[in-house]
Amino acid sequence: MVVCTVDAVATKARTAALSESYANQSARAGALLPFTSALSGLCVAAGAAVVEFQPLLGTVFPFLGALFAASASVSKARCEVDAAAATAAATTFGTSEEVAPVNVTYTNLKVALRALYRRFL
Repeated sequence: MVVCTVDAVATKARTAALSESYANQSARAGALLPFTSALSGLCVAAGAAVVEFQPLLGTVFPFLGALFAASASVSKARCEVDAAAATAAATTFGTSEEVAPVNVTYTNLKVALRALYRRFL
């Protein structure tokens, strides 16, 4: 019974660490969103101002604004993927299958013997 408890605690700790890792990745990717949105708005404003003086140069700024907007949408998509992965990891946090210690030992022994067989043959 103690082995099952230790295994369950280890599984929950591993799941919590994985969920926290995905949440941190999402936060890092989300930190770019305000910056890219501000740069995109700045490019639109600069394009509107420059087109009055130099029409040919004014076409560069909308292009840069589109690049920054694309960067923001990619960053947003990464945040959504990381958030979904963190949610999936967190939902498995509470659900742990009860596996008999004998089955775990048998499975570990089988994997070890298979690796030993592959190593020497």
